[in-house]
Amino acid sequence: MKVKIDLKKCTGCSKCLESCPFEAIKIVSEKAVIDFDKCQVCGACESSCGRGAITLVDG
Repeated sequence: MKVKIDLKKCTGCSKCLESCPFEAIKIVSEKAVIDFDKCQVCGACESSCGRGAITLVDG
């Protein structure tokens, strides 16, 4: 599994950043960016995103 961010839907609200227990997300130019070295694909960011900009995908 992998975390994917739809940058067209992301508003940079930082809800995902606050929900990540691994501090694997930062906001850059008003968009969420995943640090895949820190990400454990726990899904906390996906469930916190009210815009549906974050999804877990295979691969």
